[in-house]
Amino acid sequence: MSSHRMIRILGMVGLIASMTAGHAAAETDLGQVCFGFTGVSDTVQLTATLPSGPALIIDFHFRWRGPDYQILGSGTGTPNASDADKFDIALVGSHNTELFGGNTLCSLYVTLDLTTGIAPFDITCTGSGGAPFTASGDMAVVSCG
Repeated sequence: MSSHRMIRILGMVGLIASMTAGHAAAETDLGQVCFGFTGVSDTVQLTATLPSGPALIIDFHFRWRGPDYQILGSGTGTPNASDADKFDIALVGSHNTELFGGNTLCSLYVTLDLTTGIAPFDITCTGSGGAPFTASGDMAVVSCG
């Protein structure tokens, strides 16, 4: 990974961290950050925008790519309610494959540790496939390249 790319990723994480104490101008493009799942090649690429309003709630659009599928969607992020060093991200998206137990709607909840960049996650996919597909583990900030 290039040092420029790593600086940009860490800058994004740092920007989110610094915003927990203040507020940027309305409709501010915050850039992008990517996460990888521990143990698999999937990546989640997020673009972030700070909308207008007094609360620190960041809008995200995302593309989650695996070896033979992608999930597209959006969500929000906000400082964790009980730990100032953490940032919660909730995403909901859909795909058109038979994967995830045939369930085409997936939610991904991430709690990003702003000091380490490690992000425990929970996934739930529901829909017409029957039993929900669930998974959990860790993600980490990775290159968007």
